[in-house]
Amino acid sequence: MYRLDTLIFILITTAMLSACVSKDTAQPASSQSSISEQKSATVQSQEQQPKVDNSKKEKDFKDALKKYVDENFGMSGLKTSWYDLIKDYKVTISEKETVVSVIVSSTTDTSKATNITSTVLGFVNDNTQKEFKAHKVIIITEDNKTLSDKTNPIK
Repeated sequence: MYRLDTLIFILITTAMLSACVSKDTAQPASSQSSISEQKSATVQSQEQQPKVDNSKKEKDFKDALKKYVDENFGMSGLKTSWYDLIKDYKVTISEKETVVSVIVSSTTDTSKATNITSTVLGFVNDNTQKEFKAHKVIIITEDNKTLSDKTNPIK
């Protein structure tokens, strides 16, 4: 099964090649067959590229983030006002970027979402850990409403 980013790339490549073919319809048949061969080779090379399985890295990242939040913001008697609003974490690692999504209760307001975003950015930008870095943090409610979508200001 293809990942979404791979399918999008294939669709864009196919569309671009189709546009080239339609512009070049006045060319001789040998040129058109060359374009078809290039298109076929591009699709085949995409299919043959090994798919990177980042599931272990994503799980390790999620576990480390959860541990950090639990130990620093969820200790009994010292819980923050937003800690219990967090339902789950999702980490997506692709070739281009790493995105951390935090799923929160549907009753979460934007100020608490901002606090959660700052906490995640604090974790990924902490100089004491170099392994888990993220390009973007998204806070989403259980009913799929985006409360915050922030690009990491530190590259």
